[in-house]
Amino acid sequence: MSSFHLLSRAPLPTGPSDAKAVLNWEPKHRAFHDSRIVACSWLWMIGFHSQLVDHSERYRQARLIGTVSTVHRACDFEMVHRSIMESVPSLDKQKACELMSDHLQRTAIAAAQGLQTEKKIR
Repeated sequence: MSSFHLLSRAPLPTGPSDAKAVLNWEPKHRAFHDSRIVACSWLWMIGFHSQLVDHSERYRQARLIGTVSTVHRACDFEMVHRSIMESVPSLDKQKACELMSDHLQRTAIAAAQGLQTEKKIR
């Protein structure tokens, strides 16, 4: 819960020039997601998760500084992360997996849309 609290208090970037907010938000986001798998006893899975997070960081940052309004993103990010956080204490593994899968898919789609928008602008 503490990692969610810190994440929910971190301001989202206001646009492409707000690198300070990205650098502040990203470690809190990673800590939140790392805290979701800390109970996993399979060290290989934890290492694999860490590698995937490292390789996807640029795409998460692209979503953070995308074209969607900050107010909408702030509400969306908090709602998604709150749902994930609340699924863990109930030990509803199926729901937790579904929420994480949906979260990752939405991030991938938003990042791809942001990259397409950027490509059209250039």
